[in-house]
Amino acid sequence: MNRRRFLQGSISAATASALPTASRAQQYPTKLMRYLVGFPPGGSADLTMRQFAFRLDAVLGAKNVIENVAGASSTLAAVQTVRAEPDGHTLYLGSNVSQVIAPVMLKLSYDPLTALAPISQVTTNSNLVAVSAGYGVKNWAAFLAEDPATRSNTSICLKITDPAYLALSAEDQAKHAKSVVSMLDKESAAYDIGSYRDAPAGIRVWGGATVETSDVELLLPWLDWAYEAVKASF
Repeated sequence: MNRRRFLQGSISAATASALPTASRAQQYPTKLMRYLVGFPPGGSADLTMRQFAFRLDAVLGAKNVIENVAGASSTLAAVQTVRAEPDGHTLYLGSNVSQVIAPVMLKLSYDPLTALAPISQVTTNSNLVAVSAGYGVKNWAAFLAEDPATRSNTSICLKITDPAYLALSAEDQAKHAKSVVSMLDKESAAYDIGSYRDAPAGIRVWGGATVETSDVELLLPWLDWAYEAVKASF
């Protein structure tokens, strides 16, 4: 299965029995439906799962419990899904954070491509589009992943391409990028927005299920402001 099949907001279940077999279909569900969300209550992921559960339970005539198991890039909820009895009564709201990014960055106890069976995509995320449109007219930054097919729409990584910046020493480049991040934090415009430790100095914008596209759009002018302010000091 291709990793890109796991798009933002996909419903998954334990592989061994993602859906009831024909012989059990008339008895399904036979117990409480359990819906797992890897993010805290009140966010867009939580609301998405609650709406999905409400509509599905109305069709199935079932009762449900929503469990928010936040942490570790939502993989804690995935682990609980994998460990649950594979009878189709435990469903997990996954995303490319848990199914694509986390497996590369974390040592997981399960294989997201085989331990979970995708059932349906329920949402899409346009935050990557928001950043792309915003930077189409700027010339100081570009996507770290040059191939659009490998870009994430949740952890959106940008590299600094301004010739003036590239002319700096490696040490000054790191200081420059760190100053941009620090300035944004000081102004409460963005927090923890620096690039990954092993990535080139730059910007990392979180655009996951808990972030609205409008918030990303509001951030873009702040990025330009902070970069220009720091550039003037070098």
